[in-house]
Amino acid sequence: MGSKNQVFVYGTLQYPSILTALINRVPTMHKAVVHGYKRYGLTDYVFPAVVEDASASVDGLLLTGLSEEEMVILDEYEGDEYRKEEVEVNVFRDTDDRSAGTMEASLEKALLYVWMDEYKHLLNGKEWNKEAFESKHFDGYYEMVSSGMLSH
Repeated sequence: MGSKNQVFVYGTLQYPSILTALINRVPTMHKAVVHGYKRYGLTDYVFPAVVEDASASVDGLLLTGLSEEEMVILDEYEGDEYRKEEVEVNVFRDTDDRSAGTMEASLEKALLYVWMDEYKHLLNGKEWNKEAFESKHFDGYYEMVSSGMLSH
């Protein structure tokens, strides 16, 4: 599958309710990791950013089967602070043998939203805390996204 209809997500786009608010569905998702990038929190924002870092990796999800229209919506949501890069992603899928609970790994190309260099001063130097986002900020963030008031 080509990268144009697949995107690796590592922050707010990992949440089915956020995706539904944006594109009116939840695309197929697989656990995934991308190497060569690091995820950070941002000063004064609740969503994360990734930047290149050869010694790091980021866990997230691979969204597949996105339409061109859905990709445009995600591009608008991410805004001008991010650029899209094609990356190789380690993807983990359940095998057909559900009773074994095993995963099959593959390397696939996908698009990744990378924080633009001119905004690096907003990185807070700490890993984005998913649990803190969920407990402190998710409800308000979801309300802004679902009402159309928010795009990064």
